[in-house]
Amino acid sequence: MRKTIPYAPLVALFLAGSPSSGFRAAEPPALTLIAGPTRDLKDITLRVPPPVFQRGVSKWRHGGYIRYGDDHAAPSFYTFDREGNFVHESIVSLSDAIRIEVHDFDRAEDASVVFCATAFGSDGKPASYLGWIRPDGTPSKLVPTTPYFPFQISLAADGSLWTVGQTPALAADGHNIGIDLRASVMRHFDRAGNVIQSFFPSSQFLPSSPRLISGFLTTNADRLGWYSPAAGKSVYVEMSFDGSEIRTYPGLSDDSNRVTGFTLTSTGEAFLTVNRMHQNRADIYHLDRQKSEWVRVDALPSAPPTQELLGSDQETLIFQVEGDRSKLATFSTAPQSASRTQ
Repeated sequence: MRKTIPYAPLVALFLAGSPSSGFRAAEPPALTLIAGPTRDLKDITLRVPPPVFQRGVSKWRHGGYIRYGDDHAAPSFYTFDREGNFVHESIVSLSDAIRIEVHDFDRAEDASVVFCATAFGSDGKPASYLGWIRPDGTPSKLVPTTPYFPFQISLAADGSLWTVGQTPALAADGHNIGIDLRASVMRHFDRAGNVIQSFFPSSQFLPSSPRLISGFLTTNADRLGWYSPAAGKSVYVEMSFDGSEIRTYPGLSDDSNRVTGFTLTSTGEAFLTVNRMHQNRADIYHLDRQKSEWVRVDALPSAPPTQELLGSDQETLIFQVEGDRSKLATFSTAPQSASRTQ
């Protein structure tokens, strides 16, 4: 079923609440990845026409698959259930917008969708929004966030939203003169789109940083993980939901690498995939918190060069393979006696 999402006014609804604070400190063991069906989740074939996969970005979140079709005139979301059955298609539209850029999105367990986007009117001026789509694919609401422009978004289990973005500094005539260094870059919104928490002033990212635009923001039951930027010198931050506990780890800093996927499993293990652009291969890494480094792990059988990590389902990692993007591969985690590092 295809739905068009027009502009909707802010709904005056306030549902307070946030996930529990603090997170488990247990360090995960070295791992190997075993391909194939697991007890709880088998390999999945997405039942949808191939044109859906020609252009866009995919994720596996909260028990299902979602793909964003990268069409700035009429961006679309395609959602699927846990067995790969097509649920709905939704098209985002604004009557007075000539271009809409969806920066990031997430999927809830009930197949509803949240996203952050920038819309441009005929005068060329940008306006930023948070958007919600109902489980049946119909529009729920769009909430303006201007002057704050979110570029990364994650949906928490309680329905609240976490974002990372930036706020322009404006001159008296409205001209953009840089970044507002006092404005926070990470913000926590309730289900109505009201800001309930904010963290990290822009001044920590002088003079400007791709970390605020490019990267991966995700949540599990007890923490938030932020890996950014996707390419170049990166940093990984883990934070409890109340901000009382923050840990920072170095990312993969080789400029020839590009992180193509990132996830936090239900027990807090962090994984990412890296595209080795000059070596025509992809590698899978796991965070060793004791050593504060990312350790390359084996995949059995070996992962093809273009394999992309979409997310996780409990402790099962979900991948999409370039050879047939309608098929998702599952990899369960298992202890290994020795890990391969690089």
